[in-house]
Amino acid sequence: MILEGADVRLNYFVRLRSLLTIGAHAGLDEEAREGRRLGDEALAQRIEQDGLEAFVNYWSSLPLFAGLERRGPSFVAQIRAERMGNTVAGLAASLRGMGAGVMEPLWSDIGRVDVPCTFVAGQLDHGYVASARRLAASVPNGRVEIVLRAGHAVHQERPDAFARVLAGHLAAAAGTSSGASNITSA
Repeated sequence: MILEGADVRLNYFVRLRSLLTIGAHAGLDEEAREGRRLGDEALAQRIEQDGLEAFVNYWSSLPLFAGLERRGPSFVAQIRAERMGNTVAGLAASLRGMGAGVMEPLWSDIGRVDVPCTFVAGQLDHGYVASARRLAASVPNGRVEIVLRAGHAVHQERPDAFARVLAGHLAAAAGTSSGASNITSA
């Protein structure tokens, strides 16, 4: 998730009491953005050409989501059904309008976020682990939660561990817990 992609804009941060993200970053540099924009456009065209089922098959095979398999066949079927609930037009429009390639980076402004922030990443999602650490270091009240044995879909792969992370975030935001970074092992 990109902070902008969730329609979380810095203008609205003053209204937040706290912020928790899963697998987030604050944008790409210009060169990387252009490459990503081109890749997202190619993927949007592929979705439009090949259809929803082909895309869901591709999406489900990405290493980013491999941890979902550990939840068992019925859970994988449920996730697949949810993904099949998308539309070709919606997915293509999402890539073109909200993909990382079209979003302006927020790194230069992220330090203005002065609410308790928890940046969550799965241990196996290396790029987002690095991003979570960078985000937490960029805000005054940031903390990192790395969930062991999880990839990109932390909340789906390890709902038990994510529930503990969320409870810790809410406690910290309420001022009843330390804001220290943690690694969630259970």
